Amino acid sequence: MNLQWHNLPFRNYFGYLLLIHAGSLGKIARSSIKKSGEPRRGTHTYRKFLPGAKKFLRDEINSLPLSPMKLLMLLVLPCLPVPGEIVLQMEMLSATAKTTPKYIDIMRDREVFDRVTTFGLLEESSHFILDIVQLLTFTPTEKYLYEDIRKFRYYFWNTLSKYKWGYIEKDNLKSLLASGPELAKSFSRVIEYGFGNSDPRTLMREFNIPMTEKMRLNEHDHAQDLLQYSQVDALKGGDLIAANMISLMMSRPNRRIEAMKKNSGREDSAVNDDLSVSILNRSIAVGGVGGE
Repeated sequence: MNLQWHNLPFRNYFGYLLLIHAGSLGKIARSSIKKSGEPRRGTHTYRKFLPGAKKFLRDEINSLPLSPMKLLMLLVLPCLPVPGEIVLQMEMLSATAKTTPKYIDIMRDREVFDRVTTFGLLEESSHFILDIVQLLTFTPTEKYLYEDIRKFRYYFWNTLSKYKWGYIEKDNLKSLLASGPELAKSFSRVIEYGFGNSDPRTLMREFNIPMTEKMRLNEHDHAQDLLQYSQVDALKGGDLIAANMISLMMSRPNRRIEAMKKNSGREDSAVNDDLSVSILNRSIAVGGVGGE
């Protein structure tokens, strides 16, 4: 398995642990370590694994909840490359803390985990991810905060372009996740929906995300644009029958709006909302709808 440190989404967690271990051996400058033994924020040089470093990592990983993330980290550990340089930008509870930090609990809940990892790969904001996580049903003590999502992403799923993650890193991660049947099954939703290859509506249905009126209207406009392009192609090809059929399809929604306004006496916004739902539920065969 050919791995590079920067390709690992959990590199910050591993780096944090490696620095704790180095500090416990006195192999790191005192100025880089707090009194608690935790490394300070900043850039740290780490050019070779110290004795017992990988065992320390394995013990800490084994203390985490059973999850796809734990499986992935244990799989990578034997082939782990030396980081060379470890950059820490965020505080974290001690690896030996008695209470489990709330953001680590994200691993325990598969529905939460799948949402954070999938939409994290899609570069959605932590605020957006928190919103879709909160659509799930929780008890008051189970609810997550913005900081929980943010810290989980920083330490365990660091796939943002602002941390110099790009197409190459994502392609390498996808290959890694699909490298074995157990791993591929554990990350099946991430593999299918997290790399930008699925239709947006399919993605939203998979994770039970309600569409807003603005989203519906945007999809309606996109569908109309596709029909218009198809009509132009039909006219260029001399297919007048197809062009006329497309023209009817494009005018039908507008006629229906006027009819609904006249017959129901409802507000325009409600009529448009009903129409958007109708259009989204219709299958338009010319050109397709949606995509990346």
